[in-house]
Amino acid sequence: MKNKVISLLTSCGYKVNNAGIIFKQSGKTNRKEKAGILNEYSVYFYAQNVAPFKHGTNTFKEILGSEYTAPKYTPVAKTKKVEHKFSFSEYISTTKQRNHFTTYLKKQAPNLSNVYDIRGVKTGYLKDATLYPYINYNNEFITAKIVQYNSLTGKRIKGTYSLNNFHSYKPIKKELGLTKEIHKKYSCFF
Repeated sequence: MKNKVISLLTSCGYKVNNAGIIFKQSGKTNRKEKAGILNEYSVYFYAQNVAPFKHGTNTFKEILGSEYTAPKYTPVAKTKKVEHKFSFSEYISTTKQRNHFTTYLKKQAPNLSNVYDIRGVKTGYLKDATLYPYINYNNEFITAKIVQYNSLTGKRIKGTYSLNNFHSYKPIKKELGLTKEIHKKYSCFF
């Protein structure tokens, strides 16, 4: 369809480059001037004098008339979200006890115990980041929030990849043998 429009534009004296920019030859200066742009389903003309076309948007249907055939619609298949129920043993096996936040806390209070099962990330770009587990009302492990901390100051590191979740972190999913996108609802006790 696009090729038919390009051939019609060139027959009317316009030139179209590979980026879809339409040029016309100036009558006064004999130079190429930018006249418009070719989109996926229409042509937009910036210039005023673009006969036999109109200034602004011209759809392929308007340009080609009876030669126009509508493109066939093919639906895009979305990746199916999977509901996976993680166990607390999977949480323990895919994480490690040491993390930057508890390292900082142990320096401040050496006798501190890990009552809330805060753990660390084993591998990947969030290695040694802190995992806070989400436990629902039935005392079941749902997922964990991954947060990065500075081990010297105890302050949170806020950056592009500073926040993630256990169920969506690729190295953990790979270790568990999960490949599909996992959907989680957060209705947790703490």
